[in-house]
Amino acid sequence: MKGFPSGEVTGRETRLSAQLLRKETLMKRNDFRGIIPPLITPLTPDGDVDVASLRRLARYVVDGGVDGLWVLGATGQFHTLTERQRDVVTDTVIDEANGKVPVLIGCIDSSPDRCIERGKRAKASGADGIFATAPIYDKVTQVEVLAHFRWIHECIDLPLVAYDASYATQTPMEISTVVELAEEGTLVGIKDSADFSDFPHLLAQLRHLPEFSVLTGHTCLADAAYLLGAAGCVPTLGNLIPSTYAKIREAAKRGEWAAARRSQDEAVSLHNVQRCWEPASIAIVAKSLGLCKTVLKLLGVIECSNPGRPYPSPTPEQEDRVRIELERLGMLRSESALSSPSGR
Repeated sequence: MKGFPSGEVTGRETRLSAQLLRKETLMKRNDFRGIIPPLITPLTPDGDVDVASLRRLARYVVDGGVDGLWVLGATGQFHTLTERQRDVVTDTVIDEANGKVPVLIGCIDSSPDRCIERGKRAKASGADGIFATAPIYDKVTQVEVLAHFRWIHECIDLPLVAYDASYATQTPMEISTVVELAEEGTLVGIKDSADFSDFPHLLAQLRHLPEFSVLTGHTCLADAAYLLGAAGCVPTLGNLIPSTYAKIREAAKRGEWAAARRSQDEAVSLHNVQRCWEPASIAIVAKSLGLCKTVLKLLGVIECSNPGRPYPSPTPEQEDRVRIELERLGMLRSESALSSPSGR
């Protein structure tokens, strides 16, 4: 190149390439799309955070080909952990992920000020983003929902994702509320765990904002969500079979919907194991945590299946039933999908 010594050109190109790579990495870490499992929090028999198991789980899921980690949501038991334990989970997962995928930390509470306290801790720990529901406990209106998210956004300099979980908050987020918060830049995305029949309407109202990430929280409908145009899924079973969900994502990218459905059917088969859980009268959260932690224990990813108080711990009989079902599904063999490549 005329006018530049060859060494200077090489150095300049190297610097530009490095700057471009940093920019692309930053954009990717703020682009919350794809498969983002809601990470389970492994506990010790006495109920404390099992840090070694949590590290193994984070590695297992990331190596399985996921695109991010959703930490301290309902599956992560934000509602049963102490503040100290939440800090331990936050620091451990961010450290273990080490920038390989973005980490979003849950800041769920009864008021924006309490959410902001958690958000400040998340930012100090190096989180890539945070998520919050509408205020829990109180049944608020959309006026309060708007104020809640705006105040969090104003006070925490991190991307904010809404988590529509009306089963926990008593207050569904109306589509018009989500659109308003998205258009003004308060939110960068939403995880929708509400009635799936409303999901197409939510997507349709946000088509004009292609950078806004609409994620489904419905574990058994990831393929359908992708078909409708969703940005991704936050599947609980992504803790157990991350590579299967990576295959759903990749098949969806290629438009191979039959392949996506086959992988989704594998996930549904595993989800159905929950139906053998007894007693049937315990909480849905207890069944889900009991099953997921038992499967992860049988896979050797975590040490203990303790779901935490007040939920009953899985019995040896329950563990045996789960083992039998996993063997029937071929999920304890070394060549199973659970140990297969990431699917990327």
